Amino acid sequence: MEIFLANINDPDRHARVQVKLAVAPESKIADIQGDALLMARLRDKVITLLTAKTYDDLTDPEGKQAFREEIQTELNPLIDQAELKEVFFADFVVE
Repeated sequence: MEIFLANINDPDRHARVQVKLAVAPESKIADIQGDALLMARLRDKVITLLTAKTYDDLTDPEGKQAFREEIQTELNPLIDQAELKEVFFADFVVE
């Protein structure tokens, strides 16, 4: 997914996050990426989750892991032709 740059639930704080998704079967990745509406829905869910987080949520290792799990829980039902196996952070900056 593209990089997310969003204000978080802390005054004057923002986060830049890039999320990578491990999907099974891998043969469905191109279908998912090619579905503009699905990609918009996935991005919307991640943005909604991200903007609800505080600085402490995102800088604490346990909070970061919880965020990863929330993303997986929220996105999995949207991807009906495959299963979301894992969520990775390729870029993660909170300021």
